[in-house]
Amino acid sequence: MSVLVAAPVALLAQGYNAIFLDDIDSDTLQGTFNIPIEGPHRNKINYTLNKYDLVVMDEASMISPRIFQTTASTFNHLNTHPVVLLAGDECKQQPLQTIDGRITSTTSIINDHVSIL
Repeated sequence: MSVLVAAPVALLAQGYNAIFLDDIDSDTLQGTFNIPIEGPHRNKINYTLNKYDLVVMDEASMISPRIFQTTASTFNHLNTHPVVLLAGDECKQQPLQTIDGRITSTTSIINDHVSIL
C-alpha cells in the first residue's frame, strides 16, 4: 500500500520521514497540495497524489476550512481516489491565518465539520 502523511508543519513531516524512512512518504499540507503560502494565487493540482492508496492528513485541528476546501478540491480532480484519513484532536492548537500582516487564530475543520462519537 502506498501511503502519504500530510502534516501542517514541516517539523512533523520531517519526524515522520525519520521514523518511517522509505515505508511512507511525508510532506507538509502546503507541499502536498501545492497551496501558496501567501497571496491569492490558485494552487496547482498535484496529480502525483494519484499514486497513493491512503492519504493521512495529520493534526486536523490545525487545518483551516480554506485549506480543507483546497485539499477536497484537489482530490476531486484526481483520476484515482485514495482513502483519506483525517487524524486530530479537537483540543489541540487551532489553525493560524495572516490577515493584514497580523497572525490570528481561525476556526478548525474539526470544530466545524466533524462530529465526535
